[in-house]
Amino acid sequence: MKDGKKIVIKNPLLLNLRMNLRKILSVAITEESRRISNLEDLYFKNRDIDQNTPSQMKRMRYLQEKKNTLSKTKHHSILLCSGGLHKGSSIDKNKVYDASQNQWYCEKCYERLLWYRANSRWFNDEIIVNKEAIKPCEKLRWCPYGYMVEQFSLKKRGDYPCPIFSHDCPVYYISEQITEDSPNIPPRNKKLTADLKELFFKKDDLKKRGNFPKPCSFLKWCPYGHVATVYPESNGLSKYNCKLFNHDCPVYHVGLIL
Repeated sequence: MKDGKKIVIKNPLLLNLRMNLRKILSVAITEESRRISNLEDLYFKNRDIDQNTPSQMKRMRYLQEKKNTLSKTKHHSILLCSGGLHKGSSIDKNKVYDASQNQWYCEKCYERLLWYRANSRWFNDEIIVNKEAIKPCEKLRWCPYGYMVEQFSLKKRGDYPCPIFSHDCPVYYISEQITEDSPNIPPRNKKLTADLKELFFKKDDLKKRGNFPKPCSFLKWCPYGHVATVYPESNGLSKYNCKLFNHDCPVYHVGLIL
């Protein structure tokens, strides 16, 4: 099957026919799995596995392999969406095939999959700003980046990876030697800020997670740098407000106790 192959049907009659065929296949797989489970009960119910003869053990492995094959076949079939963004059943949805995983996705989940794979969604452009930066968790004893770490390169060895998440620590790419008391704000990259808002942050991603202290008050520098400007603008002073950028400090949205 060609990668990215999309099966789209718009005709109402054909849509109904397709859904019924998928239901028949789904029921057939379910019934066969149930039949195998009943056979397992019939052969091995109330019997210790050590009491089985070699032929019985062979029969047990055969039934287990057959049931596993059915489950795997359904999982990789067009009957299911391998994503998780849709609500309810996906049996009636158009599907797109992903060759790398040998799985089918509904259109919405496939778009999300491509977005996750795109390097353009990452905060960093793989240009290290400060090779001598100190990981903030070493001083704070908690991670100010949280799940934001997942937006950076995944590395298994080298000088920069996070020992917990295995991604490069964001500190080397985005931190700046500024605090809320800094007299001058470094120039902002307006296009980069706009791209970050569009590519990564959604409304549901910006829920406050906890009452963390601002890391700059301990580190004497900002671990977020220009990324702070993609968080909500503050409508007046509050404990969440960064006095330098006039945005919420990202720590309240992504901070993570390790």
